[in-house]
Amino acid sequence: MAGSSLAGQVAIVTGASSGIGLATARELSRAGARVALVARRREALEALAAELSAAGPGSAAALPADVTDEAAVERLVREVVSALGAPDVLVSAAGVGALTPLGALTGADLDRLWAVNARGAILAARHVAPLLAARGRGTIVQVGSVSALRGWPGGTAYVASKFALRGATECLRAELSPRGVRVVHLCPDLTDTGLFAAAGIALTGGEALLAAEDVARTIRFALELPDGAELSEIVMRPVRRA
Repeated sequence: MAGSSLAGQVAIVTGASSGIGLATARELSRAGARVALVARRREALEALAAELSAAGPGSAAALPADVTDEAAVERLVREVVSALGAPDVLVSAAGVGALTPLGALTGADLDRLWAVNARGAILAARHVAPLLAARGRGTIVQVGSVSALRGWPGGTAYVASKFALRGATECLRAELSPRGVRVVHLCPDLTDTGLFAAAGIALTGGEALLAAEDVARTIRFALELPDGAELSEIVMRPVRRA
């Protein structure tokens, strides 16, 4: 059975200014989608929108928003409908990282990671899901992490946020699957993005890393499955090559 075409579909991508979100926006635009680019940095989004619209075959619109602000998320969804049409796809790729030993962990650390990694993704799904369910189709992709499957030293705040997102995604699927909406939880391992540098995490240089572009291609694959099929959870790991 042939896969579903993304040509002409409206896709919202959060975290679109960098990393997996940026790579996903490019991949979906190459597939012909109309992409709503969401992040806080307006200039970066506007430059990307110009790049994607010029390259085709899809198009893009820069719609800056802070996913931790529910009023901003509500406004964003209205702007997407006005600028591009009703959404078919939501990819929540906004995320922040941290490596903080338990003894140094603060409430502010917990609040910051929870706000973006869990609360922001849940809020985006909350306001997009009714539009998908009303049409009886569409897909939500929650970009999580292998840290939703296991813990590691110094990861308390980050890992907790990713475990929370996984649990929320399971509930979201239980609610939306009977209404024709697919929900995908993607768990990439270490990925070559700016997240580590932004979090002050120094890599040794010897780690095997996924490419953000490979994660984006996997998201596209999940979206292009036939409407009656769903990849409910995908775990991606890098393969070390000689």
